[in-house]
Amino acid sequence: MRFTYPDGEMETAASIGAVTDRSVRLWIRAPDGRPRLAELRVGDGAGTSATVEPLPDHDWVGAVELELAAPAPDQPFVVEVDGRRLAGRLAPSPGSREPFFFAFGSCNEPFEQPIDGSVEYNANAPIYEQMTGVLRRHEARFVALIGDQVYSDALPELDIRHQAEGSRETPSAEDLLETYRHLYRGYFNVPGFRALLEEFPTYMTWDDHDIFDGWGSHLEPTEFDRQLFRAADGAYREYQHLRNPGTAADDAAPYDYRFWFADVGFYVLDLRGVRDYESGVVIGPRQFERLDDFLAQATDRGTSTIFVAASVPVAHFSPRLVQLLEGIPLRGAADVRDRWSSSPFDAERNALLERLFEWQAAAPGRQAVILSGDVHVGAAFRLRRRGGRGTLLQFTSSALATPGGLMHSAANRLGTALVNWGEADLRASLLALETRNNFGVVRVRPLREGGHAVALRLYGFDPRAGKVSTQAGAVGRPTD
Repeated sequence: MRFTYPDGEMETAASIGAVTDRSVRLWIRAPDGRPRLAELRVGDGAGTSATVEPLPDHDWVGAVELELAAPAPDQPFVVEVDGRRLAGRLAPSPGSREPFFFAFGSCNEPFEQPIDGSVEYNANAPIYEQMTGVLRRHEARFVALIGDQVYSDALPELDIRHQAEGSRETPSAEDLLETYRHLYRGYFNVPGFRALLEEFPTYMTWDDHDIFDGWGSHLEPTEFDRQLFRAADGAYREYQHLRNPGTAADDAAPYDYRFWFADVGFYVLDLRGVRDYESGVVIGPRQFERLDDFLAQATDRGTSTIFVAASVPVAHFSPRLVQLLEGIPLRGAADVRDRWSSSPFDAERNALLERLFEWQAAAPGRQAVILSGDVHVGAAFRLRRRGGRGTLLQFTSSALATPGGLMHSAANRLGTALVNWGEADLRASLLALETRNNFGVVRVRPLREGGHAVALRLYGFDPRAGKVSTQAGAVGRPTD
């Protein structure tokens, strides 16, 4: 289960993960196994250094926290490691009220296989060069990639699940893990995508295609499916999880985490690590406990705006339509069951929404925004409780480079038009829709009277022109 990527596989590499007002998280890959000295210097002259060890049991990747002796908020920094120079800006001081931009997106499938079986870039792969240019102009502070950074099932020659099931010999756990690593080394070596990771601090979480299509939403997962999950889990920790704050290569799911930027809070949910259709679990009790702690911490800090990343949109398609189709044993039915509003997952969906509505409505000036991907369309919704207090925003950006098509666009237009069909307690209003491949840029601007104006701009990509343009956006304010 190997093929040759257009630009080969990633060998030696380095990029920036989480940043604070005094630290930079450095991720590296060094197949020669040699420890690297990494040096951090900031604009005011302060600096520090640390040795980062590539881990032999983890495909020679490693991460280290480069931490200054004292905070240096907003200072430009340079990290030098192994002859590479990575530049950026440290985060603002915690609690400081200053504007900033960040970007988000999901679904990175830049490849296609022509009839001869070779692997080539598809027409959407150049989106990353365009995205990098836009983020430079906005001076974006970081990028959040919300799922499907690799696809284990998009190309016929490397559909891991079906190729392995059809082989004469069952692959070993080691073979499967190496196959997922092979995916990452190819997908993360696409020049535009790699350059994006090398220029901007990046936070990540996974979704189903990082494992296989519909993971956690199949009616009868086999032991081989679980073996695939374990292999994907190992590679995910190495190539994505290690970039996130406070993480280690030997952590266990769920892989949720939080971070604070200026006076804004971010909580990233893991919707795949413990997902199980039969038991109705998407988030699970441990994540709910940690989410409750995050919301309590946001209250204690006086935070007025929070973002919660959920790789699958909480509201997008009609709940009635999902529940009518979820039990039909057809190809693609797992995609229907993957929706939050499918019958087993509906209770956790309501529990999540209730927490966010209650937090938002508990004090004036508060906003809660859900960031999502998965559905191969960009969108913005305003969510309200019928007969209750509370308003949420949901911003979705998908797909970055994954091919779509007219049928997919039509399905999303119909699905979002019927979003309230079958909703008992929720009312969703569509604010924006972008059916082209896209990425989202969010501006967070403090308001004099308190709270923030939160603006989304969706940048759609035209593969014929090789350029992006904006046709959809939405703005939220605490007075809404």
